[in-house]
Amino acid sequence: MNVKFRNNCSIAAFGEDWHKIREFLLANDFRHYSYAQWGFWTTHANLDKSGLKDVALWEADGEIVSMVTYDSDGTNGASFFACKEGYEHLKRDMLAYAKDAFCNKGEWVAIISEQDTGFHHIAAEMGFIPMEDGQENTSIFPLTGQYAANESALQYSLPDGFIISDLEKSYSTEKYAKLFKQAYDELVDNSGFLHPTPEDYGLELNAPYVDKKLKIVVLAPNGDYAAFCGMWYDKRSSFALVEPVVTSPDYRKLGLGRAVVLEGVKRCGKLGAKEALVQASLQFYYSIGFRPYRTTTAWVPKRK
Repeated sequence: MNVKFRNNCSIAAFGEDWHKIREFLLANDFRHYSYAQWGFWTTHANLDKSGLKDVALWEADGEIVSMVTYDSDGTNGASFFACKEGYEHLKRDMLAYAKDAFCNKGEWVAIISEQDTGFHHIAAEMGFIPMEDGQENTSIFPLTGQYAANESALQYSLPDGFIISDLEKSYSTEKYAKLFKQAYDELVDNSGFLHPTPEDYGLELNAPYVDKKLKIVVLAPNGDYAAFCGMWYDKRSSFALVEPVVTSPDYRKLGLGRAVVLEGVKRCGKLGAKEALVQASLQFYYSIGFRPYRTTTAWVPKRK
Protein backbone atom coordinates (compact mmCIF):
# COMPACT_ATOMS: atom_id res chain seq x y z
CA MET A 1 0.00 0.00 0.00
CA ASN A 2 1.40 3.39 -1.00
CA VAL A 3 2.02 5.64 2.01
CA LYS A 4 2.32 9.37 1.48
CA PHE A 5 3.84 11.95 3.81
CA ARG A 6 2.62 15.49 4.25
CA ASN A 7 2.91 18.45 6.60
CA ASN A 8 1.59 22.01 6.39
CA CYS A 9 -1.75 20.48 7.30
CA SER A 10 -5.00 22.38 7.79
CA ILE A 11 -4.84 22.42 11.59
CA ALA A 12 -5.02 26.11 12.48
CA ALA A 13 -8.49 27.46 13.25
CA PHE A 14 -9.75 23.87 13.53
CA GLY A 15 -9.35 23.09 9.87
CA GLU A 16 -10.20 19.78 8.24
CA ASP A 17 -6.99 18.05 9.29
CA TRP A 18 -7.48 19.02 12.93
CA HIS A 19 -10.69 16.99 12.95
CA LYS A 20 -9.17 14.13 10.91
CA ILE A 21 -6.31 13.79 13.41
CA ARG A 22 -8.72 13.70 16.34
CA GLU A 23 -10.72 10.97 14.63
CA PHE A 24 -7.54 8.98 13.92
CA LEU A 25 -6.47 9.13 17.57
CA LEU A 26 -9.95 8.30 18.80
CA ALA A 27 -10.56 5.42 16.38
CA ASN A 28 -7.30 3.72 17.38
CA ASP A 29 -7.85 4.25 21.12
CA PHE A 30 -4.31 5.57 21.59
CA ARG A 31 -3.40 6.31 25.20
CA HIS A 32 0.23 7.37 25.00
CA TYR A 33 -0.95 10.28 22.83
CA SER A 34 -4.72 10.45 22.87
CA TYR A 35 -7.63 12.29 21.30
CA ALA A 36 -7.98 14.12 24.62
CA GLN A 37 -4.38 15.30 24.64
CA TRP A 38 -4.78 16.55 21.08
CA GLY A 39 -7.92 18.41 22.13
CA PHE A 40 -6.30 19.96 25.19
CA TRP A 41 -2.91 20.92 23.79
CA THR A 42 -4.04 22.26 20.43
CA THR A 43 -6.80 24.38 21.95
CA HIS A 44 -4.67 25.65 24.83
CA ALA A 45 -4.63 29.43 25.12
CA ASN A 46 -0.83 29.25 25.51
CA LEU A 47 -0.34 27.22 22.32
CA ASP A 48 2.76 28.04 20.28
CA LYS A 49 1.05 28.10 16.90
CA SER A 50 4.34 28.37 15.00
CA GLY A 51 4.76 24.59 15.22
CA LEU A 52 1.43 23.69 13.63
CA LYS A 53 2.91 23.75 10.11
CA ASP A 54 5.35 21.01 11.17
CA VAL A 55 2.78 18.54 12.48
CA ALA A 56 3.19 15.65 10.03
CA LEU A 57 0.94 12.88 8.73
CA TRP A 58 1.57 9.64 6.89
CA GLU A 59 -1.48 8.46 4.95
CA ALA A 60 -2.43 5.27 3.11
CA ASP A 61 -5.19 5.73 0.52
CA GLY A 62 -6.09 9.02 2.18
CA GLU A 63 -6.38 7.49 5.66
CA ILE A 64 -4.05 8.69 8.43
CA VAL A 65 -1.86 5.82 9.64
CA SER A 66 0.72 7.74 11.69
CA MET A 67 1.50 11.23 12.91
CA VAL A 68 4.11 13.35 14.68
CA THR A 69 3.24 16.37 16.79
CA TYR A 70 4.72 18.56 19.54
CA ASP A 71 4.11 19.93 23.01
CA SER A 72 1.73 22.87 23.12
CA ASP A 73 4.09 25.58 24.34
CA GLY A 74 6.95 24.49 22.07
CA THR A 75 9.58 25.38 24.69
CA ASN A 76 11.28 22.03 25.13
CA GLY A 77 11.25 20.58 21.63
CA ALA A 78 9.24 17.54 22.73
CA SER A 79 7.78 15.27 20.04
CA PHE A 80 4.86 12.86 20.37
CA PHE A 81 3.99 9.97 18.08
CA ALA A 82 0.97 7.88 17.11
CA CYS A 83 1.18 4.97 14.71
CA LYS A 84 -1.53 2.56 13.64
CA GLU A 85 -0.84 -1.15 14.04
CA GLY A 86 0.70 -2.56 10.89
CA TYR A 87 2.65 0.58 10.04
CA GLU A 88 5.49 0.24 12.50
CA HIS A 89 7.98 0.43 9.62
CA LEU A 90 7.24 4.18 9.47
CA LYS A 91 8.70 4.86 12.91
CA ARG A 92 12.24 5.46 11.65
CA ASP A 93 10.98 8.16 9.33
CA MET A 94 8.76 9.58 12.06
CA LEU A 95 11.64 9.83 14.51
CA ALA A 96 14.03 11.35 11.98
CA TYR A 97 11.44 13.89 10.89
CA ALA A 98 10.56 14.87 14.46
CA LYS A 99 14.18 15.59 15.37
CA ASP A 100 14.59 17.91 12.38
CA ALA A 101 11.21 19.61 12.68
CA PHE A 102 10.85 20.17 16.41
CA CYS A 103 14.36 20.77 17.73
CA ASN A 104 14.06 24.04 19.67
CA LYS A 105 17.28 25.98 20.34
CA GLY A 106 19.25 22.75 20.33
CA GLU A 107 16.84 20.96 22.67
CA TRP A 108 14.70 18.02 21.58
CA VAL A 109 13.23 14.88 23.14
CA ALA A 110 11.16 12.05 21.71
CA ILE A 111 8.43 10.82 24.06
CA ILE A 112 7.99 7.05 23.63
CA SER A 113 5.64 4.73 25.53
CA GLU A 114 7.28 2.13 27.73
CA GLN A 115 5.07 -0.50 26.10
CA ASP A 116 6.42 0.21 22.61
CA THR A 117 9.50 -1.99 22.82
CA GLY A 118 10.00 -1.88 19.07
CA PHE A 119 10.11 1.90 19.01
CA HIS A 120 12.68 1.95 21.83
CA HIS A 121 14.80 -0.46 19.77
CA ILE A 122 14.51 1.76 16.70
CA ALA A 123 15.48 4.85 18.70
CA ALA A 124 18.56 3.08 20.06
CA GLU A 125 19.57 1.86 16.59
CA MET A 126 19.30 5.42 15.28
CA GLY A 127 21.72 6.70 17.91
CA PHE A 128 19.35 8.06 20.52
CA ILE A 129 19.58 7.35 24.24
CA PRO A 130 16.93 7.41 27.00
CA MET A 131 17.24 10.16 29.58
CA GLU A 132 17.97 8.94 33.10
CA ASP A 133 15.32 11.26 34.54
CA GLY A 134 13.11 11.26 31.45
CA GLN A 135 10.19 9.21 32.70
CA GLU A 136 6.69 10.63 32.87
CA ASN A 137 3.92 8.64 34.47
CA THR A 138 0.22 8.28 33.81
CA SER A 139 -2.13 7.27 36.62
CA ILE A 140 -5.52 5.59 36.35
CA PHE A 141 -8.80 5.73 38.25
CA PRO A 142 -10.80 2.56 37.40
CA LEU A 143 -14.55 3.09 37.12
CA THR A 144 -15.53 -0.41 35.98
CA GLY A 145 -14.19 -3.92 36.41
CA GLN A 146 -12.59 -5.77 39.29
CA TYR A 147 -10.77 -2.76 40.72
CA ALA A 148 -13.45 -0.16 40.12
CA ALA A 149 -13.88 2.53 42.73
CA ASN A 150 -17.05 2.18 44.77
CA GLU A 151 -19.47 5.04 45.27
CA SER A 152 -17.92 6.07 48.59
CA ALA A 153 -14.54 6.57 46.91
CA LEU A 154 -16.09 9.29 44.74
CA GLN A 155 -17.52 11.26 47.65
CA TYR A 156 -16.11 14.59 48.80
CA SER A 157 -17.12 17.48 51.01
CA LEU A 158 -16.74 21.23 50.71
CA PRO A 159 -16.26 23.90 53.38
CA ASP A 160 -19.24 26.06 54.17
CA GLY A 161 -19.91 28.68 51.52
CA PHE A 162 -18.17 26.81 48.67
CA ILE A 163 -20.22 25.36 45.82
CA ILE A 164 -19.50 22.82 43.05
CA SER A 165 -20.46 24.06 39.60
CA ASP A 166 -19.29 23.85 36.00
CA LEU A 167 -18.60 26.17 33.12
CA GLU A 168 -21.99 25.58 31.57
CA LYS A 169 -23.66 27.04 34.65
CA SER A 170 -20.94 29.45 35.81
CA TYR A 171 -19.03 30.61 32.74
CA SER A 172 -16.59 33.50 33.08
CA THR A 173 -13.37 33.84 31.10
CA GLU A 174 -12.34 36.65 33.46
CA LYS A 175 -12.61 34.42 36.54
CA TYR A 176 -10.90 31.59 34.67
CA ALA A 177 -7.98 33.80 33.65
CA LYS A 178 -7.70 35.18 37.19
CA LEU A 179 -7.52 31.68 38.68
CA PHE A 180 -4.77 30.53 36.34
CA LYS A 181 -2.77 33.72 36.82
CA GLN A 182 -2.96 33.33 40.60
CA ALA A 183 -1.96 29.67 40.44
CA TYR A 184 0.88 30.04 37.94
CA ASP A 185 2.43 33.32 39.09
CA GLU A 186 4.71 31.37 41.41
CA LEU A 187 5.94 29.27 38.46
CA VAL A 188 6.07 31.81 35.66
CA ASP A 189 9.77 32.63 36.01
CA ASN A 190 10.66 29.04 35.15
CA SER A 191 7.72 27.84 33.09
CA GLY A 192 7.48 30.57 30.49
CA PHE A 193 3.71 30.62 30.95
CA LEU A 194 2.49 33.67 29.05
CA HIS A 195 -0.71 34.44 30.98
CA PRO A 196 -3.25 34.42 28.16
CA THR A 197 -6.01 37.02 28.17
CA PRO A 198 -9.66 36.28 28.95
CA GLU A 199 -10.28 36.50 25.20
CA ASP A 200 -7.64 33.81 24.58
CA TYR A 201 -9.28 31.60 27.19
CA GLY A 202 -12.65 32.23 25.56
CA LEU A 203 -11.36 30.63 22.36
CA GLU A 204 -9.96 27.69 24.37
CA LEU A 205 -13.16 27.07 26.30
CA ASN A 206 -15.38 27.26 23.22
CA ALA A 207 -13.26 25.02 20.97
CA PRO A 208 -14.83 22.01 19.22
CA TYR A 209 -15.73 19.06 21.46
CA VAL A 210 -15.31 21.04 24.68
CA ASP A 211 -18.08 19.94 27.05
CA LYS A 212 -18.57 22.71 29.59
CA LYS A 213 -20.48 20.34 31.88
CA LEU A 214 -17.16 18.49 32.30
CA LYS A 215 -15.22 21.63 33.18
CA ILE A 216 -15.71 21.60 36.93
CA VAL A 217 -15.26 24.60 39.21
CA VAL A 218 -15.59 25.29 42.90
CA LEU A 219 -17.10 28.71 43.52
CA ALA A 220 -15.71 30.56 46.53
CA PRO A 221 -18.10 32.46 48.82
CA ASN A 222 -17.26 35.67 46.91
CA GLY A 223 -18.10 34.00 43.57
CA ASP A 224 -14.52 33.59 42.35
CA TYR A 225 -13.25 30.32 40.93
CA ALA A 226 -11.39 28.69 43.80
CA ALA A 227 -10.48 25.45 41.96
CA PHE A 228 -10.88 23.95 38.51
CA CYS A 229 -10.65 20.54 36.86
CA GLY A 230 -10.97 20.08 33.11
CA MET A 231 -12.23 16.68 31.95
CA TRP A 232 -12.04 15.38 28.38
CA TYR A 233 -14.34 12.58 27.31
CA ASP A 234 -15.84 11.25 24.09
CA LYS A 235 -18.46 8.50 24.38
CA ARG A 236 -16.70 6.51 21.68
CA SER A 237 -13.68 6.16 23.95
CA SER A 238 -13.23 3.91 26.95
CA PHE A 239 -11.40 6.55 28.98
CA ALA A 240 -11.54 10.17 30.09
CA LEU A 241 -8.56 12.45 30.67
CA VAL A 242 -8.04 14.81 33.60
CA GLU A 243 -6.40 18.06 32.37
CA PRO A 244 -5.76 20.58 33.86
CA VAL A 245 -6.26 20.83 37.63
CA VAL A 246 -5.61 24.05 39.51
CA THR A 247 -6.45 25.57 42.89
CA SER A 248 -6.04 29.21 43.84
CA PRO A 249 -3.27 29.78 46.40
CA ASP A 250 -5.90 31.58 48.50
CA TYR A 251 -7.92 28.37 48.93
CA ARG A 252 -5.45 25.51 49.19
CA LYS A 253 -5.53 22.80 51.87
CA LEU A 254 -9.33 22.86 51.89
CA GLY A 255 -9.97 19.74 49.79
CA LEU A 256 -11.12 21.74 46.77
CA GLY A 257 -8.74 20.04 44.33
CA ARG A 258 -10.00 16.67 45.48
CA ALA A 259 -13.58 17.83 45.02
CA VAL A 260 -13.24 19.08 41.43
CA VAL A 261 -11.32 15.98 40.30
CA LEU A 262 -13.72 13.50 41.87
CA GLU A 263 -16.74 15.39 40.55
CA GLY A 264 -15.24 15.36 37.06
CA VAL A 265 -14.37 11.66 37.23
CA LYS A 266 -17.85 10.85 38.55
CA ARG A 267 -19.56 12.71 35.70
CA CYS A 268 -17.45 10.96 33.07
CA GLY A 269 -18.27 7.62 34.67
CA LYS A 270 -21.98 8.35 34.38
CA LEU A 271 -21.47 9.13 30.68
CA GLY A 272 -19.83 5.74 30.12
CA ALA A 273 -16.10 6.16 30.78
CA LYS A 274 -14.54 2.95 32.07
CA GLU A 275 -11.59 4.77 33.62
CA ALA A 276 -10.06 8.18 34.03
CA LEU A 277 -6.40 8.92 33.28
CA VAL A 278 -4.15 11.74 34.42
CA GLN A 279 -0.62 12.37 33.19
CA ALA A 280 0.94 12.62 36.62
CA SER A 281 2.24 10.49 39.46
CA LEU A 282 1.65 12.97 42.26
CA GLN A 283 0.71 11.87 45.75
CA PHE A 284 -2.33 14.14 45.44
CA TYR A 285 -3.83 11.86 42.79
CA TYR A 286 -2.82 8.65 44.56
CA SER A 287 -4.47 9.90 47.76
CA ILE A 288 -7.85 10.27 46.03
CA GLY A 289 -7.88 6.88 44.32
CA PHE A 290 -5.65 7.00 41.24
CA ARG A 291 -3.07 4.25 40.79
CA PRO A 292 0.15 3.94 38.75
CA TYR A 293 -0.61 2.89 35.20
CA ARG A 294 1.85 3.66 32.37
CA THR A 295 5.16 5.38 31.76
CA THR A 296 6.75 7.17 28.85
CA THR A 297 10.47 7.79 28.40
CA ALA A 298 12.18 10.77 26.80
CA TRP A 299 14.89 9.87 24.27
CA VAL A 300 17.55 12.34 23.15
CA PRO A 301 20.33 12.30 20.54
CA LYS A 302 23.54 10.81 21.88
CA ARG A 303 26.09 13.55 22.51
CA LYS A 304 29.25 13.22 20.40
